[in-house]
Amino acid sequence: MNLITGFPRSGLHRIAYNVYSMIVSKPVRIDELEQFYPRVSKGRCLLRDNGFVKSHACAMDIDPDDVVIHTTRNPLDIVVSLDRFFPRIDLKNAILYVTKGKRAMWIPKMYPLAMIGNWNDHVKSFLNRNPEKTLIVRYEDYGNKQMGDIAKFFGLVWQPEILEWNTIKHIKQEEKRTGAKMAHVGDGKIGKYKTILSVAEVEKVIISCSEMMERMGYDQSKNS
Repeated sequence: MNLITGFPRSGLHRIAYNVYSMIVSKPVRIDELEQFYPRVSKGRCLLRDNGFVKSHACAMDIDPDDVVIHTTRNPLDIVVSLDRFFPRIDLKNAILYVTKGKRAMWIPKMYPLAMIGNWNDHVKSFLNRNPEKTLIVRYEDYGNKQMGDIAKFFGLVWQPEILEWNTIKHIKQEEKRTGAKMAHVGDGKIGKYKTILSVAEVEKVIISCSEMMERMGYDQSKNS
């Protein structure tokens, strides 16, 4: 099995959309991604049909033989993204989720997000995984080179024009066209936390996540 993994709101969909386009050589169509949009699809997923699955699971819950792309993102920006994209969550609960893995009321009972732990331990689990089966990438490094590396790792062929196909604008148009209930892409901006989180909020995240933030090269400035 080929897995596209990461902590929630780390950019898994962006990678998955491009993998889809590598397989079918066309811009992503949301109604062919049942795995992501079960309410708007026709009951099939071209990614899954070709052996690709998106998952938020920790590394220890994944078969050691699976080929895994794991994407990380600055946990400070993840906090902001959780707050923006889940109507029932606020910054306080977003911080608790990222730093403690604490289940919040905004997570439906049937959705196993609470089983993945906090951000620091989640990232560490993949850094400790067999490197021959695991490729770690950063949300912040998204682009032609990164997608080329991902294609090579999965044994696919990368076409640079795919980046021009699957833009944020295109995905938003697809979500609107299909009537998707929840948007899966934001504006793609990096460092939004600097204008949204307070110094105290930034410090709470850093205290919990500093080990892997340092390992992944993320800024740990407390200045918002």
